[in-house]
Amino acid sequence: MAILLVEDDVMLARALSESLTDAGYVVDQVSHCRAALQHLQAQVYEAMLLDLGLPDGDGCHLLQQLRERGQPLPVLAISARGAIDTRVAVLDSGADDYLAKPFSAQELILRLQSVLRRSQSASERSLVVGKMRLHLQHGLLEQEGQRLRLTPREAEILALLMEKPGQIITRQEIRQRLYGETTVDSNVIDVLMHGLRRKLSNGTLTTVRGVGWSLPCP
Repeated sequence: MAILLVEDDVMLARALSESLTDAGYVVDQVSHCRAALQHLQAQVYEAMLLDLGLPDGDGCHLLQQLRERGQPLPVLAISARGAIDTRVAVLDSGADDYLAKPFSAQELILRLQSVLRRSQSASERSLVVGKMRLHLQHGLLEQEGQRLRLTPREAEILALLMEKPGQIITRQEIRQRLYGETTVDSNVIDVLMHGLRRKLSNGTLTTVRGVGWSLPCP
């Protein structure tokens, strides 16, 4: 699988490229937003690893450009910015996952594998519950005459809820669906659910305090 690594730290980029190559990936590495766009126009990649602080711009803006163009490329953001509001902004911009530096090469590869699995399983999949239709591959939700763009994580959570309308989906079920056995921060699910609920119509989701969330039956 071909991976585009966008990272301007030379030593880190070299170490990540070597680890990914050892894991069986083909890696192209660039250090600027402009170079990343050029590579994406010339080459097909299965995923992109994207640093946020780049010499010619913010990686978050690059991600927004890709999503506005309808580019469904799976993106794993990597950054030293660990604040919750930064994570929310990056996920809202369309990142499939966020990994804060420092991290181990093993953790990066596990997260990347998870992102790739979700992307492959989402191909051409759509779900319908009541007046909602979710096109999972493109993160597009049709609800009450409106078309909403969800982040990949938000779309996957909503898909889980739509698969089991009327049932309570626990925090653990969501974590398992998104990350498998990979360890993640305890507040990640709260951040994702907050972003999803902001985009949905009032009353779409029900919170069962201390247990989880449910999508009422139509």
